[in-house]
Amino acid sequence: GFAFASGMFFAGFACNIKDPAGYVRISANISYYAVHYVRATVCRTTDKNDCPTNSHLKLRLCNRCFAVFLRKIRQMKKAIFMSILFLLLFGAGYVYWFYYNSFSDGSREGLLIKCSRKGNIFKTFEGEMIQPGLRSIQGGTVNSNNFYFSVIDGKIADSLDKVSNKTVKVHYTQYRKSLPWRGENYNGKNQENGQYIVDRIVNVSEPENVGL
Repeated sequence: GFAFASGMFFAGFACNIKDPAGYVRISANISYYAVHYVRATVCRTTDKNDCPTNSHLKLRLCNRCFAVFLRKIRQMKKAIFMSILFLLLFGAGYVYWFYYNSFSDGSREGLLIKCSRKGNIFKTFEGEMIQPGLRSIQGGTVNSNNFYFSVIDGKIADSLDKVSNKTVKVHYTQYRKSLPWRGENYNGKNQENGQYIVDRIVNVSEPENVGL
């Protein structure tokens, strides 16, 4: 029956017995605790003497095997806990390193041609400026040296909107990966991949000859 098969399985697992004869001997006895639990469940009583004898429940597992079984259960719980802890720490480190730890910071200067608020789900402030010089992209095509960026602070975005079509020098912070609520992803448009966040206006002047 099911109780006999369960006794055979737990006896072999708990005691880790390699001797077939010993395995049969141990498997012939389910632990007192297992018998007591099953009888209490079936008979609705905690006193095993009140329950009629059942041939499938006469098997008893040795106390040593039961102790080993409990120890292995505790070890398994510890291994699961450590695995979950490792995954949480690894995930937190990955998110911090790629999304919140800045890769570089500096300043860019050029003719500001756009600063607008857009987005399907997350509305963010996006800007574009033309920097002096030319820039080649894949395929040998030559384009103007544009710089695409995002702005988190609404006050800075309003200030940039007021100085559109002027030469503006801004300070930025570059992150390795982009977050949708922080701004657009301009990988492939800027010279280096990453998310560029403008956090300060350094200088504003009248435009000069920029680009071609």
